[in-house]
Amino acid sequence: MNPIDWKARAGYLKDYVPLPLPFIPGWDVSGVVEEVGPTVTKLKKGDEVYARTDVAHNGGAYAEYVVVKETETALKPKSIDQSFASSASSDEPP
Repeated sequence: MNPIDWKARAGYLKDYVPLPLPFIPGWDVSGVVEEVGPTVTKLKKGDEVYARTDVAHNGGAYAEYVVVKETETALKPKSIDQSFASSASSDEPP
């Protein structure tokens, strides 16, 4: 959980980012690519990645599976674990 997550849950972002209900919180995510779309060229199934979902499109990272644009995703450095990667994505863009 990052600052944007608790601020959204507390209602602090309601004037900036409308969150239609039902809402699945969370914007930062890391994991393993399970599937790729037909236009994806830089990622493949099995890649370890981290990403920040598009805030304007309602987050959704508090889920078992998340769909993220390739442009919002980066390969996770081998030197960090998934837990750190998911929190680091809010500090610097991928």
